[in-house]
Amino acid sequence: MEIERKFLFHKLPDQLDTYPHYGIEQAYVTTNPVIRVRKKTLYDAASAVSDCQYVLTVKSSGMLARQEFELPIDEDAYRTLCAKADGNVIAKTRYKIPLNQGLTLELDLFEGLFDGLVMGEVEFPEFILISMINMLPLSAICSN
Repeated sequence: MEIERKFLFHKLPDQLDTYPHYGIEQAYVTTNPVIRVRKKTLYDAASAVSDCQYVLTVKSSGMLARQEFELPIDEDAYRTLCAKADGNVIAKTRYKIPLNQGLTLELDLFEGLFDGLVMGEVEFPEFILISMINMLPLSAICSN
């Protein structure tokens, strides 16, 4: 079960490049149900590509909590499914920023067609923790 809350950001956190980050390219094959393919590009300390991972994700319906299944695929399957995308292929850089209570903010800086869009999400281990989002120090830089 995936439990998450999404935010739009109006300004970037300080020292953003000090947090772990990686490139993402993704496409949605369908949106009902959500079937997504993703290429995750990992970088080494010198910012050179160190690895690429390819994943097929299926998500159930729901706004706050939903089932999510991920399966590794190879590059050929990724390219084939991308060609069948329902809409645009999305490119972004994802930053992993630690928060209170052991939570992590995944902050996405979009590129290309959606350049300038900055979104973040926090995944919660238990449904009750969603109420804690108001206690996190995000209010100065984002809105829900």
